[in-house]
Amino acid sequence: MPILGALLVSLFGGVATFLSQFLVKKAAFAVAAIAAFSLLTVGLYVGMSALLTGLLLVFPETGPVILTFIWVAVPDVVPVAVSAMIAADTASALYRWNTGNLRLATQA
Repeated sequence: MPILGALLVSLFGGVATFLSQFLVKKAAFAVAAIAAFSLLTVGLYVGMSALLTGLLLVFPETGPVILTFIWVAVPDVVPVAVSAMIAADTASALYRWNTGNLRLATQA
């Protein structure tokens, strides 16, 4: 009986080890993908903000008239609108990517 118990523990232990390693690899890949998407999104937002700040600094300082003209072309709501656009684009890209992965998983 102890030999049978050791055999069962060995078999189920091997299966559990395999499943845990498989799931850890999948989770690590998902975390890396989320981190990459987040880093790219934050980088794009910082780049857009830096572009607007640089644009404001390049104009000659002739007074508040130039700043008014710039903010007529680029209103105060632009950072929020760009953030919403980036979030919507990222969400749609993640949706397409996940549906593609599910399609591949169902075919295999």
